[in-house]
Amino acid sequence: MGNCFRKEYKWIVIVIVTIVIFTACGKEKDEQKMETSVLGIEDQYDSRDNGEEICDTQLSEAEDLVREPLRSVEENDIETVNVVGESMEDGGEIFQTEEESKEDEWNVDFEIIGTEYTYIEQRNEIIIYYPQLSGLQDLEKENRINALIEEDVKKIIGEKNKEGDDTLYCIDLDYKIKFLSKRMISILYEGSCGYVMPGRSCMNPIAIATTIDIKEEKIITLKDIVTDFAELSEMLLADEFENISMWEGKTGIYEVSWDYENREGEIGKDLQAEDRQWYTDGDHFIVVLERYPIYNEYSISNDLVKHILDEEFLKKLE
Repeated sequence: MGNCFRKEYKWIVIVIVTIVIFTACGKEKDEQKMETSVLGIEDQYDSRDNGEEICDTQLSEAEDLVREPLRSVEENDIETVNVVGESMEDGGEIFQTEEESKEDEWNVDFEIIGTEYTYIEQRNEIIIYYPQLSGLQDLEKENRINALIEEDVKKIIGEKNKEGDDTLYCIDLDYKIKFLSKRMISILYEGSCGYVMPGRSCMNPIAIATTIDIKEEKIITLKDIVTDFAELSEMLLADEFENISMWEGKTGIYEVSWDYENREGEIGKDLQAEDRQWYTDGDHFIVVLERYPIYNEYSISNDLVKHILDEEFLKKLE
């Protein structure tokens, strides 16, 4: 009887130990899955080096990443206002974002009204929301500024669909006012773009910035405000700028030095080639850098870069 009891006890111990081991393994796998989820975009981020595209029968994960911030604007920060003219929705209402409701804080005597541009024909599906000024004392200036914004945003579209009848070219962009004064407006367009084909789609996040001098009625480029591109390049490569783009619920996942590892000499060329890819919130200078399949916004305090920024530009922010 004693031997029998000991054998049964031995098997009970073995079963308990086995359960404990499997439980521990399960927790370890869950932790690995969480790490994979956080770093999952990094695999996509490096796929360009292998010549791969992010395409699937469903919309790409990269598109899903950009949808979340847009949803947060649409669901949490929007209030509707009635306007005269063509409406975006039934009922004559248009959307006004949180940034658009800051006219008093920005100390301006005019309003920002959202406008929609839609182009759905010839295998194109393009929807872009862009801002328009309303209430300037100089109506002719208002019309010229609004025309400049409208013409500029339509240039963003670029060449339309050339992929053939079986391909649908899609762009979906919304805007945020990052800075507004009587002298300047800084706009960031965010959304997705790409192709939808039979059996698969390739949609990636996109961000495009535009800053306009209201008084001079012109677009301000990096070349207009940066006095030393070599110093700007060095500061970016030294990761002195903070990455403020949010991917998978986190900011600061990527650094400029990673993007330009072993190709540091290219950043100066990229900055000057894409010299519209910057904006300001009044206190910070932000550069938008794109690396397939995503983009990142790198921000730094004006005080830390005032030695390489045009003095007149900084005065316009005061």
